[in-house]
Amino acid sequence: MRVGQVMSRQVVAVRPETTVEEANRLMQENHVSGLPVVDQAGELVGMISEGDLIRCLLPRYAEIYDDDRYAADFEFMEARADFVRRATVRDVMTAGAIAVTEDTPVLKAAAVMQMKGIKRIPVVRDGKLVGIISRADICSSLLGKTRLDSSG
Repeated sequence: MRVGQVMSRQVVAVRPETTVEEANRLMQENHVSGLPVVDQAGELVGMISEGDLIRCLLPRYAEIYDDDRYAADFEFMEARADFVRRATVRDVMTAGAIAVTEDTPVLKAAAVMQMKGIKRIPVVRDGKLVGIISRADICSSLLGKTRLDSSG
């Protein structure tokens, strides 16, 4: 089975100049934890995920160690969050995202996700975004779709 057979073709993507606040809103509205980042030509330039957002919002250990305001001054941390909200996707995204093609075997995509600790991989054709494959897509395609039934 190939990625092109199971990927999602309706992909919500953002541009590098999109604000972090807007990217976060799009993730929430679309019930996804990450978005591909594309340039004006539709070429993949990176990914932004909730993990990227959390890493920007929270101080690193060295920052806490060097600056005691992080331990005692939550207003200082809220000011940091306000700064991050206004930042652009370019400032926080993971550049050079891992991508696969439509011809990539699904199990190879799954292995890459597992090795890299990622939840989704953009699918490209000639460098342009054409889809995305998630862990859920892989599980559904290989293990079958399940339906939650509230009737017991």
